[in-house]
Amino acid sequence: HEAAAGMAVVKIGELGVKKADRPEVKAFAEMIVTDHTKANEELKALAATKGVELSSVIDPKHAETLQTLEKSSGSEFDKEFLAAVVTGHKKCVSNFETASTDSKDADVRAWANKMLPGLKTHLEKAKGLQAKEVSAK
Repeated sequence: HEAAAGMAVVKIGELGVKKADRPEVKAFAEMIVTDHTKANEELKALAATKGVELSSVIDPKHAETLQTLEKSSGSEFDKEFLAAVVTGHKKCVSNFETASTDSKDADVRAWANKMLPGLKTHLEKAKGLQAKEVSAK
């Protein structure tokens, strides 16, 4: 299920690259696409070594977020985009924290530990951009 979430984050990021209003939001979206694309590839490789097939189906909740983002534009898009990133990354961080300590598989624990700092960075950056948006009004 982390794989589907990872792919959804990339799709959300790609929309941000295309549609973000503020240059710093666009740059942040580019960082998300780069980091999460790399993470998804690593996860696929890790899964392959375990003989696990990853689903590429995006769950309905993420599909709904994507539709909302498709419809919005300008500063409204930035607001929706950052909110989606904050919500998604809060969930990711908590899932990865659990995996980094509770997974029975040492490789999975190690990978989750390796990913956590980047996820936390994304979360903090998104919150910072949200705060700037509020103060800009």
